[in-house]
Amino acid sequence: MLQHWTLNIEGFGKIEKASIEVSPLMIFAGDNNSGKSYVMTLLWGLLNIDHDFFPQEIPTTDTYKSLSKWLCSRTDQNEFILDEVGIKLVTDFFNETLHLQKDDLVRRIFNAEIPISKVYLSFYGSNAPIRVLQKKSLRSKPFRVESNNFIVEVPWILNADKDHVSRYILIQSLCFALILNRASLWYSGAFYLPASRTGFMLTYKALAKRALRQGFQTMGPDDQMGKLTAPVTSFLSELVDLDLDPQNPFYEIASFLEKEILEGKIEKDQSPVPYYFFSPDHIEGQLSLHVTSSLVAELAPIVLFLKSDNKIQTLIIEEPEAHLHLDMQRQMARAIVRLVNAGLPVWITTHSDTMLQQFNNLIKLNNHSQQEELAKQYNYDEVDFLDPAKGKVYQFDVVDRKTLIRSQPLTESGFAIPTFTNSIRKLAKETIDLMENSDDEEDDE
Repeated sequence: MLQHWTLNIEGFGKIEKASIEVSPLMIFAGDNNSGKSYVMTLLWGLLNIDHDFFPQEIPTTDTYKSLSKWLCSRTDQNEFILDEVGIKLVTDFFNETLHLQKDDLVRRIFNAEIPISKVYLSFYGSNAPIRVLQKKSLRSKPFRVESNNFIVEVPWILNADKDHVSRYILIQSLCFALILNRASLWYSGAFYLPASRTGFMLTYKALAKRALRQGFQTMGPDDQMGKLTAPVTSFLSELVDLDLDPQNPFYEIASFLEKEILEGKIEKDQSPVPYYFFSPDHIEGQLSLHVTSSLVAELAPIVLFLKSDNKIQTLIIEEPEAHLHLDMQRQMARAIVRLVNAGLPVWITTHSDTMLQQFNNLIKLNNHSQQEELAKQYNYDEVDFLDPAKGKVYQFDVVDRKTLIRSQPLTESGFAIPTFTNSIRKLAKETIDLMENSDDEEDDE
């Protein structure tokens, strides 16, 4: 990912205080009901901020005035790059807006009232410069990504004192480019694949039909559909309006999942509300998802999104190991690493020590002295190697009904997750004790 920053939150539900540094591969592990999905959902909301996030009225704060003045001083240039001063001014304005809008933002993301005392971004950095080009043509695109450089194009009218609106739009565009890694307001910043994907895959058509019957009117307070979070609603909406694109840069990785885990293909018809089905390898015919195994229905949306024509900036997956045998969990970990190496940030919540160990193995293989021999022995390709600098692991622990979030250090063996290690040790000790004191031994005596 081109941008990196740290999300800081305080007084958010049961989370007293936390700092989350985003990375291409980010893993949340820990206790049940500890807030992992809450934080992921909040991150999704930040990455999918739209124009409603910014106040309709042009701000009059000192922070905004300083940024506006800085931009005006450069409008005599055909092109300029955001320097450290400009980056700080844009970040300060974004954080100021985030503070003012935090309650409304959380309400819209979660479709519920959840307290949040503070939320802001810090330690911003970018691997690519952001250039601002001024164009005399009003038909130029407002924003595009080109050769790993962000380029913001704006009409040649910013030097006019009266054009405060155009300047405000530019400032909003800079927030999207600088902080959110978004190509524009109209690009989807992140796709969220929620837990219980099987249930959604088997009911999305009914949900869509119900919405159509009601004319997409606002749901009542007792309507369960009206209680879905924004990322889940977005997920269902995408399922209804999804088109496949063989040119998707991640299509090949979706095919890897179909080959190594599903042993068949996920396909769709051309009806207005698409019908998804499974075509098993070596068997003629198509199967409706409701008669397939839970593995197929659970994995189907992951495959579909990676095959779709959506411009995915970040992929968030809750419990990607769900319904997968241990061997299949290892293949899923490989697919996630391949996505990260292909340039797609992937953030997951997990309870799988198997997946974590597979990530660790791919980290160790990355710089192993016998990399070529081991890769050949275990059928790995270069795209499976994981650079440890691309990964971050956070453990969520519930202590006295409050959640503590800790970044886990990288050791010689990879990332260690105490919550997994402790559980495995307890189970091993219990197993050994039972074996050493078994009834069979007493009978032998």
